Amino acid sequence: MTLLELKEFLDEKAEFYQQKEFIQTDPIIIPHEYDNKLDIEISGFLISIISWGNRKSIINSGYKIINFLESSPYDFIINHSDQDLKRIKGTIHRTFNSEDLIYFIKSLKNIYTNYNGLEGIMSNNKSGDKSYERIYKNGLKNGEYTVWFENGLIGEKGNYKDDKKDGICSYYYENGRLISKCQ
Repeated sequence: MTLLELKEFLDEKAEFYQQKEFIQTDPIIIPHEYDNKLDIEISGFLISIISWGNRKSIINSGYKIINFLESSPYDFIINHSDQDLKRIKGTIHRTFNSEDLIYFIKSLKNIYTNYNGLEGIMSNNKSGDKSYERIYKNGLKNGEYTVWFENGLIGEKGNYKDDKKDGICSYYYENGRLISKCQ
């Protein structure tokens, strides 16, 4: 298959799967109900963990998880109490049970508290050095951010306010020389 054929194939599949009719009968419907990036990320991650078997069953189990998270995945992950976790009981989906969900909730709290979320964990390069750093507040990018090249030099630096770039941003070449500043 050539690159062009692959692109056409993937474009065709993307168009098929991104239709409202498909989404309404697929577990991806759950993350599609959120606007906040972190709610989308967490709900999508948790739903993917239980995505084996019948799609209707996965959707029902997914809503069961969302109900345990009080319909606010990010807020629940960050702010849950031990008492909140005690309410989670029983089978969630097939062999995935309350102990499994509680384990993921605690692990996600660690990830979002210490690593700026799933994106932060998955974007680190193989040497373990940071590739970027961003501050989140209420699920939105807020504060200074920095993006590094693999060689350790800064590639971009700036600020976010309520998920939008704010103020002066600086862009650098891989050798560390400034490309431009913009506002």
